[in-house]
Amino acid sequence: MLHLRHARHRFRPVLHPHPKSRPVGTLPLAACGSTGLWASRRFGIELECYIPNKSRPLDVAQDLAQLAGVHVVTRNPGNESRRTSFSPEGHRYWFSDPKLRSCMTSWVVQEDSSLSDFDVGLPVEISSPELPYHQAADRVRGMSNALQSIDARITRTFGYHVHLDARRTTSDEIQQFAVLFQKQQPLLFAAVPPSRRDNKYCLPLEQRRVLFFQQKPRWFLKRALNPNGKNHAANLPCQGRDCNTIEIRLHSGTVEAWKILLWAKLFLQLFQRVSMGMIRHCSPLQLLNLLVDADVRRHILRRAIHFAGKFPNEDLEELPWLRQAAATSADSRLDWFEYECTSCGDWFPSELKLMKICRTCSTRRSVGGHGVQAIPPRGWPINVCSSCDKLFPSKVLFCGKACECRTCAA
Repeated sequence: MLHLRHARHRFRPVLHPHPKSRPVGTLPLAACGSTGLWASRRFGIELECYIPNKSRPLDVAQDLAQLAGVHVVTRNPGNESRRTSFSPEGHRYWFSDPKLRSCMTSWVVQEDSSLSDFDVGLPVEISSPELPYHQAADRVRGMSNALQSIDARITRTFGYHVHLDARRTTSDEIQQFAVLFQKQQPLLFAAVPPSRRDNKYCLPLEQRRVLFFQQKPRWFLKRALNPNGKNHAANLPCQGRDCNTIEIRLHSGTVEAWKILLWAKLFLQLFQRVSMGMIRHCSPLQLLNLLVDADVRRHILRRAIHFAGKFPNEDLEELPWLRQAAATSADSRLDWFEYECTSCGDWFPSELKLMKICRTCSTRRSVGGHGVQAIPPRGWPINVCSSCDKLFPSKVLFCGKACECRTCAA
């Protein structure tokens, strides 16, 4: 099996002599590429909201079925095994579903009495069927538009949950995901509003150093990392359930499709990488550079920088660079200068205007460029300067290595 070691400008693979004794916390070279396998992984979503002008889940389900053009199922009051299904044409059907199989194939609407912090309306939870990501975009956008058409609203107490399919996932992969989630936890919590950070329904994963040294069975992981049951930011699967999922409960409530899809894409890509192994000795930002694509990375960092600037009194001891990024306009926008090396013709990024050589070319010291780009054509890795805590882009990936911006390096 190939493992990852950082070199100056590229990754150098090393053959491990005993694949079965692989330590938790290493990553094969293949994981760095974008294979697209994550897009075939199945997931589901749960959206918490309230509808001001509705009083029955049946009415909400009927409206959503017609507006979104999908079948929507709801439970019958007083009979948990009976379901009512609404078709896009407005037809209504009744059927028995004691094992909740309908939640795997249809959108489900149910009343959620745990939701509060609003005056008038019906609190509901909207659950999607299991979907591969490459088929989910149109369906999620259709349901999002339908919810906004019926004036669905959220408050600070509402949440959005992602369920990752874990039915064919080994205990080792779940353990790897838990370790990776713990490493990313400071940055993930920084990317959500304070109402989710101090929330009893999405507590941080317990820090367990034993996870780094030896493999553990699934029941042990659940008991050790989720001592408060499901009310954790990452709710690990239980042993013996038909519908085993890893539930991510961290995000605040939303009905906007672009937020829903980018957040789901983040964890699908992270989950795909753990099936190939993991990384040790990397900061949360370095892991974000290495494991997710540019769209996801930009979204997460913009959210973290936005909340750091909006709530300056929140504790960010583990990510001190966020404060400075929030106070610097260029960092908060994540817009960089880009230049083309006139020697090798390759592009490279910079946080400053400069006339210097390309980092991978050693002949002529001249460059040409087109200045700041609002949406750069390439998703450059983003780093934190080890000297001044400033964000800066780079052409190469830094994995477990201290790096400096151009100002401090000079």
